[in-house]
Parts: sequence; structure tokens; C-alpha cells
Amino acid sequence: MNKPKDKKNGKKNVQVVVRLRPLNNTERNEGGISTIKADVVTKTIATSVGKQFGPFDKCYGPEATQQEVYMDTVAPLIKEVLNGFNCTVFAYGQTGTGKTFTMEGTHDEEGDYSWDSDPKAGIIPRALHQIFSALAGIEDFCVRVSYVELYNEELYDLLGPAGDAEQRLRIFDDKAHGNGILINNLTEVTVRNRNEVYSLLKKGAERRRTAATLMNMSSSRSHSVFTVSVLFRDNETKSEELLLKTGKLNLVDLAGSENIGRSGSTAGRAREAGSINQSLLTLGRVITALTSNASHIPYRESKLTRILQDSLGGKTITTIIATLTPSSTSLEESVSTLEYAQRAKNIKNSPEVNQQITRKALLREYSDEIERLRRDLIAAREKNGVFLAQENYDELQEQIKENNARIDELEAQLEVTMRKYEQVVKDFEFIDQQYQIAYQKHLAALSKLAMRMDELKVEKEERLKSLKQYEAAKLALEQSEDEGRKLYAQARQVNESNIVIGNELEKMHEKYMKCQMIFEENNKLLGNFSANQIGSTHRMKDEIYQFNSASIADIESMKGHCRAIHDASVQRLRKMEEVSKSVNVLVHDARGYLSDLLSEFKNNSENQSNGFQQGLLTKLTTLSGILSGLLSLENNHYNSMESFMNSCRQYFESHSSSIEAFNLSSVAKFEEEKLLYSQMEELVRRLKANQESRAREVEEFVENQTMSRNALVNVAGEKSMELKNTFEKASEGNANAQNEIEKMNSLIPAFVSGSIKITQEVVSDTTFNLTTLSNSVQNHYNEVNSNLNEATTVIGQQAEVLCNTMDQHREVDNVLATKAVNHLDASQKSMEHFVHQELVRFKSDGDTPARKRRAFGVELMQPSSANDLYSNAAANLSPIKAFSMRESILAPEMGMLMSPDTIKAALVAQSKKPTTSVSSEGSENMQVDG
Repeated sequence: MNKPKDKKNGKKNVQVVVRLRPLNNTERNEGGISTIKADVVTKTIATSVGKQFGPFDKCYGPEATQQEVYMDTVAPLIKEVLNGFNCTVFAYGQTGTGKTFTMEGTHDEEGDYSWDSDPKAGIIPRALHQIFSALAGIEDFCVRVSYVELYNEELYDLLGPAGDAEQRLRIFDDKAHGNGILINNLTEVTVRNRNEVYSLLKKGAERRRTAATLMNMSSSRSHSVFTVSVLFRDNETKSEELLLKTGKLNLVDLAGSENIGRSGSTAGRAREAGSINQSLLTLGRVITALTSNASHIPYRESKLTRILQDSLGGKTITTIIATLTPSSTSLEESVSTLEYAQRAKNIKNSPEVNQQITRKALLREYSDEIERLRRDLIAAREKNGVFLAQENYDELQEQIKENNARIDELEAQLEVTMRKYEQVVKDFEFIDQQYQIAYQKHLAALSKLAMRMDELKVEKEERLKSLKQYEAAKLALEQSEDEGRKLYAQARQVNESNIVIGNELEKMHEKYMKCQMIFEENNKLLGNFSANQIGSTHRMKDEIYQFNSASIADIESMKGHCRAIHDASVQRLRKMEEVSKSVNVLVHDARGYLSDLLSEFKNNSENQSNGFQQGLLTKLTTLSGILSGLLSLENNHYNSMESFMNSCRQYFESHSSSIEAFNLSSVAKFEEEKLLYSQMEELVRRLKANQESRAREVEEFVENQTMSRNALVNVAGEKSMELKNTFEKASEGNANAQNEIEKMNSLIPAFVSGSIKITQEVVSDTTFNLTTLSNSVQNHYNEVNSNLNEATTVIGQQAEVLCNTMDQHREVDNVLATKAVNHLDASQKSMEHFVHQELVRFKSDGDTPARKRRAFGVELMQPSSANDLYSNAAANLSPIKAFSMRESILAPEMGMLMSPDTIKAALVAQSKKPTTSVSSEGSENMQVDG
């Protein structure tokens, strides 16, 4: 059973580390200086040409040790390998920068150091040593290594048998592991300690192709991939079945890119360098495609990129160590390496944990391998001289046939090559003769060349002067171009500002026309308003005069009414006085008459009872008539008094209604004035105050008059009620007396004859009652007369007060009317002064610019560039019509050399006619070398 893969936190960038080695003796002898510096703090690389690269994951200067590089870069990857991930470390850089030293280092022959303390060990042995140290506590583990070489785009096994060293390996896609690859017949060796690792590295280094070049005494001519596969039991996972964890570490040592001209590579070495550069160029294209998210990644254009396919953009944790030399002689190659590293840092991989396999699956794989070997063993036992299985034998026969065909082809090529070699020797002899001729001509040309060098020196100085003048002119043109651009930019800004100003000016003209129309309309409205206010003022003055005249007329009318009421009241009071006097006289006469009658009755009662009875009846009848007349006079007097009170009440009510009407009229006129002068509130405020004061005075006058009227009515009512009560009492006494008389009259016939005593008592009572009535009437007469005199005085006083008050109100109305008219005149004058003198009106002085159609935005010409100005000036120069001819440094006869084509033709002819002399053929086929 296999356990699913786990992803490691999504995508992860490729780790890029830069290592800078110190200058070596060769570079110092060539005059190279240090032009590259590594900043280990900012992790950047700075060059002398001003370029800066980074930041990278790590930067190491020349003083960095092998141990430091490994601990920072590779040691964390070993932990990832032991966790089940695939990891790749490859060194990239120019030839001779220390890639192989970084990867392999120097072997510790004595074994005095551990993996973490060895100062010279490379990444490969140190990584294996660390793996063994980490697996020391695990019983079940297996470490297998393979070592493969990529030379001229062919794969070779560096750990295979000695006879298979030249056997080429084939690459297949590993469909069982996704995007991985499978190398057929690749040898995997199980190792148990670091000594075995060193022996395998030594074996692979001996087989690996290296050569001496001008740049490196031991230059690797191929790429190498050292792969370490680790298989061990997973003790951390709790499962019923035993799980095995796998991890893989690929350590790649790339061959260095080189300049064929500088390295001195020729023939086969040049082909090797071309193959190396081609594979590295493909690697660069793959890195560029990965960083630009291209749709196609050219992995298959080179076997190197196909081997590293899973390490670049795949499921592997990848680290690149870029090695550099600080020498100025290799600055261009170092910059190219840094550019590669900068791009590679943007590659993102998606690391995944390898599937864990069970012990059963591993045993099944081993069983299949044992079965295959068993079949080979059986085949070897059953057939003499044949120790292979049939399919292996057939494959071997095919290889033999291919090798024989290859040998025949190589022999044919060798024969052709020998014939070409002989022809080349003959051609070389012919070319040597031509060389002697050319050498003599060369000596002749040297002397002329020296003379021409002197001439060129002078021309060079003149050319330098011209060049300086040209640079100065070019600089001036560039400066003028910059100034022109600035002026063009300023002109554009001014043009845009002019457009904006034009639009704003157009809006200002429109606003000006609107304001002018508004001012004219305001002048019309102000004139109308002034005329309306003046008319309203005149109407108000007329109404004030009318109101004043009406008020004076009303006051005079009220004074006449008051005098008429006073006179009527005095006359009525006098009539009442006369009535009271007549009543008093009647009562006095009745008293005298009754007294005489009673005396007479008393004197004659005893002798003349019958006659007395008749006479008494007659007298009583007469007395009853007198009392009835007296009672009617009292009723008439009461009715007269009541009529007087009603007339007074009607007068005061009519006077009160007229005062209230006057008050309402004043308030209405005040409201009308307030409504008419609401727009001139400030100018008529004092008039308003006067009107309010007048209204308050009128209200106070009405209240005073009402109180006086009420007091007078109350006094008159009280006096009338008292007089009424007196009359009622007198009437009641008279009625009682009359009743008594009637009783007596009814009783006289019954009691005349027998009772004089009773008659005397009646006479005595009647006399007493009459005396009481007379006294009461006299008292009431006196009191009524006093009250009437007092009422007459009060009415006279009140009438005088009312007349005086009316006169005062007339004067106040005249004063208020005069003040109101004066205020209206002042307000009218103030308004006319404000309208005609103080108010500022719009006047056109002619300075405002007329409204015109202007073109503010103009089309600007783009200033010409310096190159265009230079081209136009050069085109306008007069063409050179003649040149001064100088003597050629080559003599006429020196031009008579055979061209390469002529030499080839001569060589062909020589091969066809071997007897023809070289000199004659050369003379026949000579032509001028163009």
C-alpha cells in the first residue's frame, strides 16, 4: 500500500546562491583586477560597470569556506530528503570559477574530519556523510548512488563496468512517477559509508572527460549528475504495515560556459565547447520561459534540460549555486551568469513528498529482479558458451551488428580521410610557394604602411578635432532639443490656459450681459417702486387729513351731544324738583285738611253722629281722592325718573358705541397705515409709536368715560331706588289708611251709634299716620332734592370734563396728524434722495472690451529632435564632388596575388594534371585579388 503525496505549502521559489572565488595567478598575470563585490548583508552583487544584481538567497565572498557554503545551503536540504522530498543542487558558472571544487572538493585521505568539520570536502561527499550520520540510529535503510555524464549531448554511465564505459544511455519518460525520467541500464551502487562514496567519486572523476584549456588546466568537458537515493523505514508513522520512506538528492556539476577564442579550444575541443554552450543556452531558454509563464517550455531541446525537468518548475526543491570570478578579464561572462541567476530566482516549484512504499512492494520488486537473474543463470547452465537469456543474447547480437556496421563506416571514412590528407599535403606545398610571394609583397607594403601611419596620425588628430566639434554641436543640438521640448511643453500649457481663459471670458461676457439686463430691470422696478411709494405717501397724507377732520367733527358732535344731554338732564331734574314741591304742598294741604276734618269730627261726633257719618263719608271720599291723586303724582314722578334713567342709559350706551366705533376706526386706520408702510418701517416707526400712543389714549379715555358713565348710572340708580322705596312706603301707608278708612266706612253704620271711643281712636290713628306720612314725604322730598342737586352738579362736572377731554383729543389728533404728515414728507424726501442721489447705478464707461469671436487654441508645431536637425543639416550640405587621390600602399605588382578561389581551382587542376609545373599554372591562373 502506498501513502499519498503531501504538498509542501504550495509553490516555492528556486533558491539561488552566489559564490565569488578569489583571483588566481593566471588572472593576475593577465592583468585582471577585481571588479565584482559581494555584499553578504544585503545579499547583492555589485559590478564595476554600475550594474547591481539581487537580492539573492545567499551571497558568499572570496573568504567563504566550503563548510560555510554547505551548512547554509545544502544541510537544510538533507533534512528535506530524509523527510521524503526530492532535492536538486547544481552549480552554474563560467569555466574555471570553482563549480567542481564546490561540488566535489578535496578528499580527506586520513579521515580526521567529520562531515560538518572537514574544511575542504565538497557538497557531494559532505552530503553523503551527513546522510549516513542521520541514518545511524535507523536499522533498516538503503543508500544507492548513480553517476551519469552528459558529453556532446550523449549520456554515459560513470559507475558502470569498464567495458560499458562508452555505452550510450537512453532516456525514457517515467510514466509511473508523473513528469520524471528514467535512464535505461543506469548503474545504481549501494554504499554503506563515506569511504565507498570517495572511491566512487574517484572512479567517476577518472572516467569523466576533462581537458586543459587556456582558462583552466582541468576543465570539465561534460555535465555530471550524481544522484543519491535514500530508502529507510518510517518509524514516525503508526501503521499495521511497515512503511518505507524514499528521498532523492541530485547533485549536478555543470560544465562551464566558455569563449572559444579565449579558451583556445580547437577541433574536438571546439566541438565540445559548442555542445556545452548549446546545452547551457537551452537551459537559459527554459529558465526564461518559466519566469515569463510561456505556454511551451523547451525541455526536450537538450538532454540536460530534460534531466533537470523536474528540478525546474516541477516537484523538486531546487538550489542553484552560481560561481563567479571577480576578474575584469571575465566580466562579461560573470554578468551573464548573474543574469541567469537573477531569472532563475523567479522560478517556482511545487515540492511534493514521495510516495511511501510498503515492505511487500519492495520485496515484490526484489523478487522480480531475482527472477530475471535466475532466468539468466538457467540459460547459462543449459547452453555452453552462452551465459545470457535469449532476449539478452538477441539484444547483444543487434549491438554487435550495429558495431560492425559502425566499424565499416569508420574504415570507409578513414580511407577517404587519408586521401584528403595526401591532397592537403600537396596543397600545402603549393600554398607555401604562394606564401613566399605574399611575404615579399608584405615586406614592401610595411614601409609604405609606416608612412601611411604617420599620415593617419595627422588625420587622426584632425579627426579628433572634428569629432570634438561634432560632439559639441551634437550636445548643443541636444540642449536645444531639451529647451525646445520644455518650451513646447510650456506653449502647450499656455495654449491650454488660453482655451480655459477664452471659455471663462465668454462666460464672463454672458454674465456681464445678464448683469446689465438685471441692472436695467432693477432701475425700472426701482422707479416704479419710488412712484408707488410717493403715491402711497400722498394718499396717506390725504387720509390723515380726512381722518383728522372727521375726528374733529366727531369730537365737536360729541361735545354738542354732551351739552344737550346736560341741558336735558338739568331740565328734567328741575321738573322733578317742581313735582316734588307740588307733592310736598299736596301732602301739607292734605294734612291740614285732615287735621281740620278730624277736629271737626271730634267736635261734632257726639251731637251729629248721623250727619257726621254722611259727612265723614264725604270727607273720606274726598281724602281718598286726594290720596289717589297723590299716589298718581308719585307714580308719574317715578315714571319720569325711570324715563330719565333710561334716557341717560341710552345716551351713555350710544356714547359708548360711538367711542367704540371711534376706537375701531382708529385701529383700522392704524392697521391700514401699517400695511401701507410695511416697506418703510424704519421711516414711519415714530409715526407708528404716535399712533399706538394715540390708540392707548383713546382706550384710556373710553375706559374713563365708561367708568364715569357706570358711576353716574349707579348713583342715579341708587337714588332712584331710594326714591322708589320712599314712594312705595308712602303709597303703602296711604293704601293702609285708605283700607282703614274703607273699613271704618264699612263699620261706621254699625259702630256710630255705640262707639265714639273707637272713632276717636281711629281719628287719632289716622292723624298719627297722616303726620307720619307727611313727615316721611317731607324727608324724602328733602333727600330727593339734595340728590337731584348733587346729580345736577355731577352731570355738569362730567360734561365739563368730557368737553375738556374732547378738546385735548382734538389737539392731540392735530399734533399727531401734523407729525405723521411731517414724517411722511421726510420719508418721501429720504427715499427720493436715496433713489436719485445715494443709489449707485450701473454705468457703462466704454472700457469693457467688446464681445468678439477669438481663437484662443492654436495648433503647435512639435519641435524637431536633434537627430532630425542633424539629418536635415547633413542633407543640405553640398555633396563632395572630388577626392584627393593618394598613393596606394600596395605596389601594382603586389595586387597580382591569387585569390582563394583561384588557388582552389589551381589545386583541382593540379590534381588532374600532375605533370604541369606549379609556376606555369600559377602564372596562367593569376588574377587580381579584390
